[in-house]
Amino acid sequence: MNRNDHISEATNMMTIHERFQSGAVILSVKASVLSDIDVDMIKTIIRSHLNSGVKQLVLDFAHVRHLNSLGIGILLHARSAMKAVKGELRIAGMNEDGLLILRRTALNKYFPVYQSVDRALQFQPG
Repeated sequence: MNRNDHISEATNMMTIHERFQSGAVILSVKASVLSDIDVDMIKTIIRSHLNSGVKQLVLDFAHVRHLNSLGIGILLHARSAMKAVKGELRIAGMNEDGLLILRRTALNKYFPVYQSVDRALQFQPG
């Protein structure tokens, strides 16, 4: 872990690894299912980065086993927050079940989802 890395734990069930790479903040979330406490922590972390001027955010959900309604809520919150600062949100590593939920709810139209963080970091405007 380098000096730009930070790990937060909201519950015994979730950890968030924060790092900066290629001009973006990457929040790698590890959880079976997100809880209210987890969501509050993720919102606080996102708000903190936006207040410091971050314009590019990657949410790495490669280690989120189940995308529940709270997880969808975090995606919507992050999208809205990034849009408010004319920033960009990308999702990385979401599993097939999560992708299916996004497709069934038609939310896949609003979230660019990439196989990996490396792919998501290839930011292009728009």
